[in-house]
Amino acid sequence: MSKWVVRRRDLLRAMGAGAALLPLLNSRLAHSQAAPPKRLIMCVFPNGYPDGQYTSIGQNGVVELSKATFAPSLSPLTPWKDQLAMIAPVKCINADDAEDYHRTYSMMLSAAQPVAKPLGPDSVWAPTGPTIDQVIANDIDTREKLPRRTLPLGLPLGEQEGVDGTLEARRAFWAGRGEPITPEFDPYKLVQELFVGTTMSDAALTRARAERKSMLDFLGKDLERFSAELGTEDQFTVASHLQGIRDLEMQLGQPGVTVAPGSAPTLQPGLNYQSLNDTPGLLDAHRQILVAALRAGVTRVATIQLGPAWGDKLFFPWLTGVENRTWHECGHEPGGASGNDHQTIVNWYTQQFAKLLADLASIPEPGPNSVTMLDNCVVVWASTMLVGDHSPSLPWILAGKCGGYFKTGQYLASAQDKPVNHILVDLAHAMGVPIDYLGNPDVRGPMPGLKA
Repeated sequence: MSKWVVRRRDLLRAMGAGAALLPLLNSRLAHSQAAPPKRLIMCVFPNGYPDGQYTSIGQNGVVELSKATFAPSLSPLTPWKDQLAMIAPVKCINADDAEDYHRTYSMMLSAAQPVAKPLGPDSVWAPTGPTIDQVIANDIDTREKLPRRTLPLGLPLGEQEGVDGTLEARRAFWAGRGEPITPEFDPYKLVQELFVGTTMSDAALTRARAERKSMLDFLGKDLERFSAELGTEDQFTVASHLQGIRDLEMQLGQPGVTVAPGSAPTLQPGLNYQSLNDTPGLLDAHRQILVAALRAGVTRVATIQLGPAWGDKLFFPWLTGVENRTWHECGHEPGGASGNDHQTIVNWYTQQFAKLLADLASIPEPGPNSVTMLDNCVVVWASTMLVGDHSPSLPWILAGKCGGYFKTGQYLASAQDKPVNHILVDLAHAMGVPIDYLGNPDVRGPMPGLKA
């Protein structure tokens, strides 16, 4: 039986579908199923929250989110209170000497010291060590050879001018000193590489693609025969993954067509990954790709950058009232035509966070500590500062229990002003990576109160 599986794996890899389907063919042939895999998703956006709106949740001793009322900028997360661990603002101690917390953008996820540069307003730093996503992905790679170590995604970051023109201000994730991770901005390229690419010259496959027939349909009968030899839960997993990838392939292959009403949004035709105007459509596309890739086992770690460190040239032309103001300007002067432009922008970002949680929660994934895929994920929603006026602390939200590791439904007030390093250790532990510290050996251990 094992030789049969290897032959099928080699065939699918050659056809380009291997990146999406290879993990399915590692499915247990015994009629039992272990816990579903854990996944890490990291989202970074700059400039924090409107003054007082994040910390108001932890006032008056309220630590149970079910009893809290969310401020307008956070209100889209109200339905997800039981899946959230909101952490009282923590410190980025490897950037405490910087002029302001814009410079945490490249620093906060590594906890490593910066490459030596003079301190002050002209200093934009890069870390001397890897960010936590890379540490976790490297460890997973020693145990599982997945098609992708990580899936780094990015939205348009605006023009490369001034401080936002530096590499350190445009790269939040790093493999190590001098090794920035460049995100993929083009969703169509990603779909071609991950799901429908092919290196075969097989005439039958060429005809099938020319007729717009899904590659998954082309392979379907063979995979169904394979699925028949699996247990009931594995059969469900195979069918679920195949349908998700088919939806995504059709959705991006035929922009403007809704494939799965109620679950797959209609995409704009001709999205331009360099255009700020197309940001909402691009983010929808990236979200679908991210979920499908994690669902199919292409990778266990995905990251996405939602803006550069300052946002001096980052505009929001799709948001009424803030079309002509930059993200950085709104962080410092939140008034404007909308009444509170900073709030308008953060509310939009938070809506996108909620959409991601809804997508993950829509995928059944039964297991010892899970009902849906969200239960087996941890989504890190990380901003670079508490308030857009350079306030020196980090407001981070975690969503998902990651297979039962995290205690959710809480505002962790006891984390106030503690080093963010502890949260990074928790993320590693949740994903099965037994580190004691990251970046700074003087700060060890997880954050008390985060683990269930």
